[in-house]
Amino acid sequence: MLLRQTRPEDLDGVIGLEQCENTEPWLGTTGREWHLQAIDDPDVSHLVFVKAHRGLDSEDSSDEELVGFVVLAGLSKPGPIEMRRMVINLIQRGKGYGRQLLNEAIKLVQDMPDRDRIWLDVNPANEPAVALYDSVGFEQCDVPEGVTPVDGLIYLDFEL
Repeated sequence: MLLRQTRPEDLDGVIGLEQCENTEPWLGTTGREWHLQAIDDPDVSHLVFVKAHRGLDSEDSSDEELVGFVVLAGLSKPGPIEMRRMVINLIQRGKGYGRQLLNEAIKLVQDMPDRDRIWLDVNPANEPAVALYDSVGFEQCDVPEGVTPVDGLIYLDFEL
């Protein structure tokens, strides 16, 4: 498995993952423009999680299988990182890839200087996601400072 920066040519696959009936209802704004803005934003890291069937130093992505993606925000200043979005391919769910991607994202943030926690928001009705976050140590928290609360969402926090 490989976690790498998302490239514009990855977006058709990324958007396809979001459009699944078991995914789209849990997301806010989606679409190509949302992802292009995230890729171009220096405060955001947009990463794809792929099965790589090639050497890791190759730039050729033709032998990759898209398993999921994660979007992290808050990179431009010290402090907490927001996990803005994490999606696993519907046909790959239940195989441990969500946990693997989440752990990879946590490791990535742990290696960043001046980081103390990761936070996210989630709809409590999205029981598989809530269970995953709980199983790796995320705990319910207050709405993070500077964040406008959204009715119906809960906020979870992972201390590094």
